[in-house]
Amino acid sequence: MTMQIPLILPQIVALDGVFALAACLQTIHVPLIASRRSSYNRKVICAYEASLVLHLVISAVILFASSGSYLVAPLDVCARAMGGALWLNAAIFAYGVVLMVHYRRPVMLAELLLVVAVTPPVVVVMGSAWTVVLIAEGAFFLFRSIAALLMDVRNRQEDITAFSTIETINVIPVGILYLDPRGRPLLMNRCMRKNLVEFHMPTDLGDMSSTWNDLRKLSMQMPESSQNRVRINLDRFGEARVVVEVSPAEIRLFVHDDVMVSGRLFERIIGLDVTEYAHAHDRLAQANHLLELAGQELQAQIEEVKKVADNAAYLRIRARVHDVIGQACPSSIVIWRRGAWMTCHSSGSTRCCAQSLPICAAGATPNRQSNWAISSMPLVW
Repeated sequence: MTMQIPLILPQIVALDGVFALAACLQTIHVPLIASRRSSYNRKVICAYEASLVLHLVISAVILFASSGSYLVAPLDVCARAMGGALWLNAAIFAYGVVLMVHYRRPVMLAELLLVVAVTPPVVVVMGSAWTVVLIAEGAFFLFRSIAALLMDVRNRQEDITAFSTIETINVIPVGILYLDPRGRPLLMNRCMRKNLVEFHMPTDLGDMSSTWNDLRKLSMQMPESSQNRVRINLDRFGEARVVVEVSPAEIRLFVHDDVMVSGRLFERIIGLDVTEYAHAHDRLAQANHLLELAGQELQAQIEEVKKVADNAAYLRIRARVHDVIGQACPSSIVIWRRGAWMTCHSSGSTRCCAQSLPICAAGATPNRQSNWAISSMPLVW
């Protein structure tokens, strides 16, 4: 005894609408997948997706015919009446099996089984229970078509297309402006338009031939927030460049040049965000100033250390000279006067003092306060 699921007319019409909607969505999916960048052969995949549209149309036609003759013939009778049209599903099944094996995609097995279920042998074998196949097929292919379109939308946003370059130019944080010889804008991205609007300068619909001169005038009018800023070295950006402070949080460097495109000369203005560069330059200049002050202070400390070292050496030499002369000339008074030693003694010989003169001449120095240095030497025998 076979399973029977009788459908009333509204159910058949609703199921027919599901197949029609799935066929429309699958039709939209075919050109989208044709424009997608993929490692698979796009022509082969598009042919398979188009064949699924044909399969859904065949199923929708069976339901449409059954809704017109529901009181006369059930769904399986209408399907058998179509005859040779159902053999197209067998060809679609064979083509899909080849693709599944070639690209190693076992996920295609479910849809291929539903496709082969709409062929004359399966319809004859299942009889009135074939209605279950149509219900499962309608639900599956509607879900598959919606999921495929969602994947197409996502891939469209991620893939590189002919519009990707324009979209990239529009969203990059670098201002770009191209002008023809008459001063008309040929290309202007959002960043450049935003900067020109903040400067109260003409944009798309105005004459922009004086844009560069206006930017140069703005660069000469330094705002109060940038009066103490160290001037940035911009030689590496070329001669035609200006720095304009849009706001304290945004500093722009504009570079101007002429470019040749397709044999025509155009004026190009590029606006670069140098806010971080300018602030880093200010911090570097401040650090260099502090380093210079620290160097000067260190040099003054070194000079003080030298003076202390000289005084200590002078005291050591003076003490040594006194000791040497005191041992050589006991009970005497040695006087340094005008570059010569004079020895006054009571009973000693001057020979020992004469022998000590080279020592004094080699290491001793006169007192810095006067030309006289008198030292009393103790008696040491």
